[in-house]
Amino acid sequence: MKKLLSVLLASAITVTALGGLVACKKEDNSKKITVWAPAESHAAYKPLIEGFKEKYPDYKDYEIEFIAKGEGDVQGSMGSDPKAGAEVFFFASDHFGNMRVNNYLQPLTDDYAAAVKERDDQDCYEFVTDAEKIYAFPATNDNGYFLWYNSDFFTEDDVKSLDVMQAKAKGEGKHIMFDYGNSWYSPAFHIGMGCYFGYSDVEMKHYKADLQTPAAIAATKAMVNYASEEKNGPAGDDQVIVTGNLAAGLADGTYVAGISGTWETANIKTECTKAGEDPAKFKATALPKFKATIEGEQEQEYQMGSFVGGKYCGVNRAKSAEKIKVSLALADWLTNEAAQTARFNAQGAGPSNKKVAALDVVKNNVGIKGYYAQLATDKNIIQGAQSDTFWGDSGIKQLTKDIFNQAKNEAQVLDALKTLSDSLNT
Repeated sequence: MKKLLSVLLASAITVTALGGLVACKKEDNSKKITVWAPAESHAAYKPLIEGFKEKYPDYKDYEIEFIAKGEGDVQGSMGSDPKAGAEVFFFASDHFGNMRVNNYLQPLTDDYAAAVKERDDQDCYEFVTDAEKIYAFPATNDNGYFLWYNSDFFTEDDVKSLDVMQAKAKGEGKHIMFDYGNSWYSPAFHIGMGCYFGYSDVEMKHYKADLQTPAAIAATKAMVNYASEEKNGPAGDDQVIVTGNLAAGLADGTYVAGISGTWETANIKTECTKAGEDPAKFKATALPKFKATIEGEQEQEYQMGSFVGGKYCGVNRAKSAEKIKVSLALADWLTNEAAQTARFNAQGAGPSNKKVAALDVVKNNVGIKGYYAQLATDKNIIQGAQSDTFWGDSGIKQLTKDIFNQAKNEAQVLDALKTLSDSLNT
């Protein structure tokens, strides 16, 4: 697939690279570099600037300004005029496709590409590689979901099976939080059964959602069965789109388990402090297995899957040649071993850097252990671009609403699934 992407993009990249150089001539050459980064990461990144200027004395007169910008908001902020955007910006993996198609990203030069290949996880940099060019510096590898659970309630063997977990929780009047109405989480059953969600072409004109295959139909039926066990749960009578504050629910005993990500490490510590609970009893591991039956086959166990991905640091290719040169050096600096260690220490971000990932303090971080455990299942999809319909209210969210609030029998469930499939696939 990567070779196909490379071939299809080669000509487009050549043309747009030339076009970018022409546009650069009108760029403001003031000595200021703006960095868009999430507010919570500023405490990690700002102290690194002094060292950057020491390493690059030719850039010591540049002003480096950090502006708070969520990694999921960069694409929208760029809009149709990337020249007005930041020189350096952090973004999430699922925005890479659009940024590449819209020519926002300056490819890394050979020396920076070699450094990235040496220091970062291969899956991380290969995801932003096309036509033999790497288009961004990996910054984190932690964007996925997995199982959090109360180890005083569940054993390590219990959490391997969703059936065992639900039976045990129900017997004690407890609940497992899983946001069936959230487009990011709800495909877990489908991903686990090999279904694909994403664009099928590099130009992002054709979206593919495997929702009419025998496996997809079986996954949907399984989702309905397991979700039905949560009826009359804390979200309300006959309401199985279970949302809420997982960390608070774990701390006060409402939930004995839930599906979420690495950010819950800090949340659980905070909520446990409020509730007077010991956060050490809450563990994280891979998602559990579930049972499903593909038509014509016997019932089998399948591993629940996750979208996985990371955060990246890109350089705006619409800027002047001089600013691009400085920005590449800065983006490299803000994603190197020291920078990823600093971001982990500041906010628990999972590193893409191989040396940082090997540190005991990282490997023993509860949330990151859970994320790595899910990665090891190989039942995941790297989170590339998804269609607006997929994320929107008429996408997966609508499927769950149709199934859980309206559909009364299997035929209606399958009709709702087909309607979603028709709306997504282009």
